[in-house]
Amino acid sequence: MNKSEEDLLFVRPSSGLTKAITMRTGWAVALSAILLPYLWTMVPIMPNIFPGIHLGLAFLIGGVFSVTEAAASALLLIAMPRSGGMYVTVGRTLGPVFGVMELWRSSLNTAMLLGLSSFLMVQSIGQAFTTIGTMTVNASLVSIGALMATVPVAAGTAVAVMVGLGLLHYFGPGLDAKIMTVFQFIVIACMISCVVLFATTPTTLVQGRWDSVWGAGSYANIQTAATTAGYTPPPFDLSQTFLGLAWASMMAPYCLIVYAGEVSEPPKTTLWGTMIAGIAFPILWGSVAFTMQSTYGVFLGQFTAAEWSGYAVPFSSNVALFAASLTNNPGLAAFVILAPAFAVIGSIPGLGYGWISRTMYAASMDRFMPEHFSRTNKYGAPTYSIAFAMIISLAGIFLSATGSWLVVGVSYIATWFMVRWWWNLAEIMLPFSKKEIYNASSVRPALLGIPLISIVGLITGAYMMYLLWAWAATLDPLSMVLNASVYVIGLMWFIGYSVYHKRKGIDANKIFAELPPE
Repeated sequence: MNKSEEDLLFVRPSSGLTKAITMRTGWAVALSAILLPYLWTMVPIMPNIFPGIHLGLAFLIGGVFSVTEAAASALLLIAMPRSGGMYVTVGRTLGPVFGVMELWRSSLNTAMLLGLSSFLMVQSIGQAFTTIGTMTVNASLVSIGALMATVPVAAGTAVAVMVGLGLLHYFGPGLDAKIMTVFQFIVIACMISCVVLFATTPTTLVQGRWDSVWGAGSYANIQTAATTAGYTPPPFDLSQTFLGLAWASMMAPYCLIVYAGEVSEPPKTTLWGTMIAGIAFPILWGSVAFTMQSTYGVFLGQFTAAEWSGYAVPFSSNVALFAASLTNNPGLAAFVILAPAFAVIGSIPGLGYGWISRTMYAASMDRFMPEHFSRTNKYGAPTYSIAFAMIISLAGIFLSATGSWLVVGVSYIATWFMVRWWWNLAEIMLPFSKKEIYNASSVRPALLGIPLISIVGLITGAYMMYLLWAWAATLDPLSMVLNASVYVIGLMWFIGYSVYHKRKGIDANKIFAELPPE
């Protein structure tokens, strides 16, 4: 390769990013994805989607693989300490075409999830006003809650939230990490409060406490509506519990991958933060799921059945609101109800915007996106990539506003499991297909002479294959279309840029044969 061609491999010889994520904040970045609103919303409806499921057992099983995935992820990130999400790791290990398909998968699907999360956050705030207004017999608060529940207000507020969080992201990963750290502490406190409320309320007292919050007869009326809708409480079903793993495995302990090139002391910070996230998932969500189902029992399924039949339930399904319905303390109820909103504020600046902006940034460095996307400001943030993330996130808000939030969520699950399987393949293959990259890693443990990253990658990869099959049980045609479309876009983008590079004398395979500049 001559010198002129070598100069064309990457946009520039250095990244322009800053090492702003520390040991004190890295754990919060890693933990961010497992606290987002979709789990707060989805967990209570799982008994209806998977009749007979044992929620606690499902999250416990999912948690075991959360730990193996955390271990494999940490080892992969230590070997490839570059910002850019799965685009970098998958592209370097499996090949450029997989990397570019992941570029658009992560960008488009994360944007939809970003918009969905902001929309659900606004709804949770509206529900907080409604609940506290009901508790305190304050008609003004109830009216505010009802107003925020309307689609135009919820969508408009969600747009404002996205713009505001995007502007914060402009000030770099250091501020992102601090915001995430503060709010992850708050969300964990909310989750502990939910567990305490569930665990300290005997099942025999649930109806009385519910009626004291939502009005006499409210509990029984929901049960009657569910029965009228044809709902029958199912017995425990182990097969449904295993099918439910597709929803109980929404862990993502690897979110430091977003800022992998902006982490100080990469081996320590990455290993520490990622393993904490992997272990925290089953502890936090397992405790919430187990205590909630133990307290409410079949009422969870009855509530969802009544809601889906068109009965006017007091609120849309949400873990925090089920917990708040067990107390007459307005302050505690408000704190708990706002948990999804706190989770959004603490996650989206880094997890949402970071995932899209850094992926677009890395692709630009590799010359698979326009060069402007790799330009950074004085805070070490890629400004054009942030603007792009802000614009495409509006698609998620639109789909949520049209009532397609469940389709968005299921579509995200499908592509997420697929790419996580790709990522597991990268973990398995790295020591053998990219020896020069793996051998440069400072952490390379082995078991009986076999690289540990390959072992845990194989275990988690087999689990991801099962989850893809289990996900098919909740298949939605529109979800399938969305799922296929993002990969088609990525494939077409790769073909187009490959033709462009060939005309310019740039070999994409050589770009992806090494890590991008730091």
